Amino acid sequence: MPGTSRFVAPLLMALSIPTTAAAQGAWGIKAGLTFADISDVDADSRTGYAAGVSYRFSASSALTIQPEVMYVAKGAEDIELGNIDVPVFLKFDLPLEILNLYAQAGPYASFNVSCDIPEVSPGVDPCDDIEDIDYGGAVGAGVRLGGVSGLNFEARYQFGVNEISSEGLDVDQREVPRLHRVDRPGHAAV
Repeated sequence: MPGTSRFVAPLLMALSIPTTAAAQGAWGIKAGLTFADISDVDADSRTGYAAGVSYRFSASSALTIQPEVMYVAKGAEDIELGNIDVPVFLKFDLPLEILNLYAQAGPYASFNVSCDIPEVSPGVDPCDDIEDIDYGGAVGAGVRLGGVSGLNFEARYQFGVNEISSEGLDVDQREVPRLHRVDRPGHAAV
């Protein structure tokens, strides 16, 4: 696809340019379980997974900004949605000697990339009613072991502020526990 190379080449070049922010930030890999449900639907919650990357910008010793890009399994029983979530968290750290406690809050945008809902009527795809974009807020707390380069355990709650379908469905997402490994500042974790 010739158009793709025009997008990928500049992106790769931009990511390879060293910046002063890299000295004050750290990449991370995140993965964990999710428990999702849809309000106003009589269905059990769906257990899924989340995986993606994050970058922490240190504003001070106790305040960081952390954008993420995550694939998240959402929905409810028999309503399977796959979304790319892009939250941006403001994190407040309480650094202690061997661990950091933190609280976080921020907005998110969620882009639907897959949908699997059983047909109710022949020839009618219920996924056609699912909106492409969901947005809302998220709050959470966690503990980071080992300072900047360490393992994180966190729990968070996401709440959508718009309806995800023309049927008036709204997704509430609980994500627990998340493992988050951050390597050396400015370098990707492996």
